[in-house]
Amino acid sequence: MLIPEVPNAAQPDKFWPISLCQTIYKVATKVLIRRLHPLLLSLVSPEQGAFVPGRSISHHCFHAQEIMHKFKVSTARSGFMAIKIDMDQAYDKMAWGTLQQVLQLLGLPAWFINWVLQCVMHPRFALLLNGKQTSWIEATCGFRQGCPLSPYAFILCSELLSYALQLKGDSIDISLSLAGPRISHLLYANDILLVGDASSTIIRAIWSTLAHLAFSVSRRCFTWGLSSPCGISGRRTSPTS
Repeated sequence: MLIPEVPNAAQPDKFWPISLCQTIYKVATKVLIRRLHPLLLSLVSPEQGAFVPGRSISHHCFHAQEIMHKFKVSTARSGFMAIKIDMDQAYDKMAWGTLQQVLQLLGLPAWFINWVLQCVMHPRFALLLNGKQTSWIEATCGFRQGCPLSPYAFILCSELLSYALQLKGDSIDISLSLAGPRISHLLYANDILLVGDASSTIIRAIWSTLAHLAFSVSRRCFTWGLSSPCGISGRRTSPTS
């Protein structure tokens, strides 16, 4: 099912595809989610505020307000910067190999990984055009909108970004107070807020990190392409508008 994202949508990228999953499939994915739920708090970094029990995106919004207040009252000569990234069609462009590798790196059991991949990989789609069904379309990457498992698979894959930024150490982050923790980014599901000192060195470090994770840049947004830092690719990027 295609739902228009804007009024009078005329371009394919202006529609939001929703998969109408079968009841048995939804029951199976719900069972997997219930097995995964107790582990999310320890598996997902605190920078992610969505779909994790005990966390809320609204709390991350308060953190963002505190960061903006820090920018306003700071007397540092170098100044600070914030970069808002919108991962356009992020679910549709995630590589299945990336998900498999992330689940393995997190140490989840092989049987659980296999069941998750069986739910995610190789779906088929058909469209109704003027009341007639088209031929089947074989998917090669991406998570289905409407699948209960997709949000959790996505935030686990987003851990690649958190891990990559942590490897940069203190080069990409700021502290809101002398004794407070240092913050480099906040994740709001498929939206990202990056913060740091306003310098060309930090910008190059952020840019190289995004390029390492196969982000492609258009005039309107950052698009996650996606492949893992280890080279497992499944990119399907749109041409720059």
